[in-house]
Amino acid sequence: MEVKTRRLENNVITLGTGIIAFSIWALLKYAMTFFSDLSYADEMSAGARVIFFASVIVISLTDVLFHFYIGVSARSEGKGKKKSPLYLVLTAFIIMVYLVAIVFEIYFLLQEKNLFSIFVTTLVDVTSTVIFIEMFVYAVQLRRIRRQKRQKEAMV
Repeated sequence: MEVKTRRLENNVITLGTGIIAFSIWALLKYAMTFFSDLSYADEMSAGARVIFFASVIVISLTDVLFHFYIGVSARSEGKGKKKSPLYLVLTAFIIMVYLVAIVFEIYFLLQEKNLFSIFVTTLVDVTSTVIFIEMFVYAVQLRRIRRQKRQKEAMV
């Protein structure tokens, strides 16, 4: 049981680090998407443009902070520090959002002429989703093993 616990701890730490790295990718993706074509903003009034840009920035930063929080929390969990299950709830939410986004990206991939950029985005999003799913599964398994271990120690 100790070997499995150490393996799960190492996996959760490594995947948490990967999630932190993907938070940087998320920020770059938002910036590339946002600044690649600003022609739609020309049709907006000045007030609408400010609200739109502010909304995009707030949503982008919130997503990046969620990624960062989940990654840091996973690393802490792997190191044995007690963590709130909030990061696992956020992870499940982000997994669902990524799965929906991947479906839309595949749809656009089939419709779009600029295949390379959408293909790269889809590939990175699929990779990110796999990392989130793995981290979620390993963290839940690690919590379960630690709970069993505490119960066993309490019985002795």
